[in-house]
Amino acid sequence: FNRHGIPYVSGRRVSFLVSREGRDITALLHVIANPRDSISLVTLLRGPLVGLSDEGLLRLRLGAGSVTSGLNKFAHTPADNSEIPEPDRSRLAAFCANLNRWRQDQPIIPLDTLLSRALSDCGVDTSPNVESFLQLARTTGAAMDLPAFLHELEGLAEAADRSSGRCGGCS
Repeated sequence: FNRHGIPYVSGRRVSFLVSREGRDITALLHVIANPRDSISLVTLLRGPLVGLSDEGLLRLRLGAGSVTSGLNKFAHTPADNSEIPEPDRSRLAAFCANLNRWRQDQPIIPLDTLLSRALSDCGVDTSPNVESFLQLARTTGAAMDLPAFLHELEGLAEAADRSSGRCGGCS
């Protein structure tokens, strides 16, 4: 299947791609690739990789009309950040610095190295799901840029949803 570019999932357990960790890592990669992806940004900010509170997220949004604009304003005008309470302010400052570095590194370092650095910067402990994701980045992602890898992940996650009896678009 890999040789012919056909997405597949084997086994009956839930794929690491549709696990909480897998969805968080996918959101992280989407945010690195696309500064305007507000859904992935909110997923990432509220999830364990950043750990922003509801109050911090609301303040970020109210400060500029949207979460993406709020994050941009936060990153570029530190003097205006007093409305965001601690520890959210510190978490956002660290995240903004890391995100800037990840975006600069993204076109010049291998995908698996970028992902390893980003996960380490976020304080992610190694788990089987994280290791599986890194292995996928080392193998499948080795010959792809980040947007192509994200497209591949969508196909694999969709296949995992179908094989587990779940349907992302079904009600």
